[in-house]
Amino acid sequence: MDQQKAVLRISLTFFTILGINPFKKLGKIQVSCIISFLLILFVLVFLRFSYEKVTFALISDTFESTFTIVHVLSKFITLTVVKPTLKELLQITNKFWFPSVNPQLRGEVENVLKILRMLLRSFLVFVTVVIVTFAIRPIFDNTLAISCYTPRSIPRVIFIIFNNLVFALSAFAVGSFDMFVCVMVVLISVQFKILNRTISSLDLGKIGTRIDERKCLEKMRECVEQHNFLNT
Repeated sequence: MDQQKAVLRISLTFFTILGINPFKKLGKIQVSCIISFLLILFVLVFLRFSYEKVTFALISDTFESTFTIVHVLSKFITLTVVKPTLKELLQITNKFWFPSVNPQLRGEVENVLKILRMLLRSFLVFVTVVIVTFAIRPIFDNTLAISCYTPRSIPRVIFIIFNNLVFALSAFAVGSFDMFVCVMVVLISVQFKILNRTISSLDLGKIGTRIDERKCLEKMRECVEQHNFLNT
């Protein structure tokens, strides 16, 4: 289905930016840089305790930044490690879209996928707005997108750019994970509906020839394969 392809294409937008698109070669340089940037920022977060007075605000900022970095790293590393599995999962998912689905059900599925595609695009816009909002914060006050120690040996403008870059990549990583999970949940629920309708449409009483029997057996085999896939 064209709508399904469009949904998958949108959901993999951030994957491509991060170098972990399941259908493309792993971007080792991109992955290495992202992990290195996050680890550097992780160290800089705790360096504030060596150069600043310990206050509740400092502890709160440190907790928030630490949680953010750990959260991003866990999701990004997970997506990187399971990249081959994601490719296999998407390929198998694409296999079970029966072209013989009746027009009424096809219309229902198309409507669901259209809504999902619209929501994904809205989510992409939302993530972009959040990134831009945090990126321009240093212009109006003295805060960073991710609160951490600012090395005096590095010009503040350059460090702000670095900090914003890491924040943007972090947003892409979290967004990639969340969008993929959302898409798979919706696609699997839709395919369960297709499977149930396909099974209920089988009419063994209409089998009159060997050709009818072979077609019915083939359809039953496809249903069993799809059922086994959806339940694993």
